[in-house]
Order: sequence, then structure tokens, then C-alpha cells
Amino acid sequence: MSGNEKEYIVAFDDSSAYCTRPDASTEHVNWNDIVKVTIEATGGENEEAPAHVWIIWGRENASGCVYPGGATGAELMLLELRNRLDKFDVGAVGEAMKSDKNQTWLLWQEPDTGTNIPEDEDRVVN
Repeated sequence: MSGNEKEYIVAFDDSSAYCTRPDASTEHVNWNDIVKVTIEATGGENEEAPAHVWIIWGRENASGCVYPGGATGAELMLLELRNRLDKFDVGAVGEAMKSDKNQTWLLWQEPDTGTNIPEDEDRVVN
């Protein structure tokens, strides 16, 4: 990811979530195609990289959205994800934001995949 985090714009409507990058390219995913949501904490390894990267994963052959935590609209997207995705793990968001390690945090996963959201001690994916 390059550029100022605020230059990334995340938004949503009734059907999809969107991320517009500084180069004006756009990613999107339909709400019905989301299979999981993660945050990657970079652990401050690179001063030019964002501290946290959000990834909204789309179903196979579907798009997704990747954006830095400081993106314009990120707070509203968090609220929308929390409202739309049953059992979205807000506690894991807080833990990821406090993390100074290079880790991936699972915030939500589609229940149909057969894998449940990990308990507190198992939130870290790697």
C-alpha cells in the first residue's frame, strides 16, 4: 500500500462495500459474497506501511476490499460491518489495534464454512 492512508476511501451502499485507492482504482465486494473479515497488524515493521490493514474477503471469483485502518470512512465501515455481520468480533478489533506484533486477526467468518470464530485466546490467525 502506498500513499497517505486518508487517500484511501471506503464506502458502502445497500448491496456492496467499496474501497477507492489513491490511483482511483476501486475494489468492491457484495455483502452476500463476504466470507471473512481480517485485520493484519504490521507491528510497525515499515514506517511507510500502515499499522493495520483491513481485508474484506470475497467468495471465490468475487472481489474483496483491502484498505488501511486510517482510510477515510474506515470508522463508518467498521460500524456497518458490525451491523451486517452477525457475531462480528469487536473485541478482536480492539486487540488488533493495541497489537505491536505482526499478526492477522480474524474478526468474522461466514458460518457456512464450517469454521467458527475463534475464542479469545485463538483470535490470532498467525
